Amino acid sequence: MGLFSDLKNSAVSAVAKKFIADYLKKYGELQELRIEPGVKQIKLKFLLRGEIDSVSIFIKDYSIIKNNGKTFIKIGYGDSNKEWLTRLIQDFVVEKSLEVPDQYYSYIKLLL
Repeated sequence: MGLFSDLKNSAVSAVAKKFIADYLKKYGELQELRIEPGVKQIKLKFLLRGEIDSVSIFIKDYSIIKNNGKTFIKIGYGDSNKEWLTRLIQDFVVEKSLEVPDQYYSYIKLLL
């Protein structure tokens, strides 16, 4: 990877981390985030409130969609290190369109 790609990925990761941390803060703390835009993969580690052990989540085949002036992220595949969480991801996240707040659009589009 080149210097520009590394800088771009770092910037995207920083903004995405803020967006995801804000989005999930009522459930716990985002501990780690790794985004690989070239292969459309996101890996994150999250500590749920009241839990001792973190959960790991793997997202693949995401797409960014603009519709009626709004931005959405659509997840093609999701998995985790916990069976119950994998089922929740598959039932409520995979193939669903999650709205991205306007203030994050200019950064999130870099995931394309």
